[in-house]
Amino acid sequence: MIVAFGATGRVGRLVVERLGRAGRPVRCVTRDPVAARNTLPAGAEIVPADADAPATLEPVLRAASAVLIATPVGPRLAAQQIAIVDAAVRAGVRQIVKLSASAWTMQPGATTTI
Repeated sequence: MIVAFGATGRVGRLVVERLGRAGRPVRCVTRDPVAARNTLPAGAEIVPADADAPATLEPVLRAASAVLIATPVGPRLAAQQIAIVDAAVRAGVRQIVKLSASAWTMQPGATTTI
């Protein structure tokens, strides 16, 4: 089982689609399961959790072999991603894949903590 944080984003959505086509089970983590249903492929497992509420993370990571972290760029990015990694370690996840931001995520004059 692969758990995807950021599954409804530009890149996360493509990863979820390709993993699904390859027959790999993916658990898509979202703060808004209703909205995610409109974005993710039919049959995608959608579970609610929030990286700003660390207690919600470990339960969705149980039984996962890998986690994709493709969270949006923002002022809480580092704290959110650290919370996800910490929960993944506690849940026994063996592989963590972190997508870093690229130039297309930034607006002129913006700053980032990445």
